[in-house]
Amino acid sequence: MIVLSDGMQVHNLAQIRLLDLPGQLGAAGAAPILPEAVYGELVAESSYAENLQYTFDIGKPKDTAFVDSLLSQLDVGRAQAIALARERGAELLLMDHRKGRAVAASFGIPHVGLMAFLVEGKFRGRIKALKPLLDELIPRPKHATGDDLYSRVLREVGE
Repeated sequence: MIVLSDGMQVHNLAQIRLLDLPGQLGAAGAAPILPEAVYGELVAESSYAENLQYTFDIGKPKDTAFVDSLLSQLDVGRAQAIALARERGAELLLMDHRKGRAVAASFGIPHVGLMAFLVEGKFRGRIKALKPLLDELIPRPKHATGDDLYSRVLREVGE
């Protein structure tokens, strides 16, 4: 199963109409997990969030002491995500936050950022064209050039 770590990833996946991608790329029959704290933030902020309970397993970590130990370094949503990934043996933690990724790595939790996750979706045939999706996610001036993440990702997938 896949654990999403914060609301921005859910917003980004919703923006490009791929909220179902974590369920498609995760283990068969395992719903992706959204930490309870992240779900609560999303419900307060967005109109689509109340339907997330049908797409995601809204999870609350059992080991609250572990979550508390992470709060000096991370916000509650990311701390819960790492705890849930650890408790449930998640195959992947979807996290872009640099510090959070370092903490996840220190516990041996496999993790990727959203861009790598989208690339995997492209390689597995769940995404036909990545460029239009990246164009929606990453505001770019028309004159921007160079070897930035956007360009590298598109080269990697042959677009």
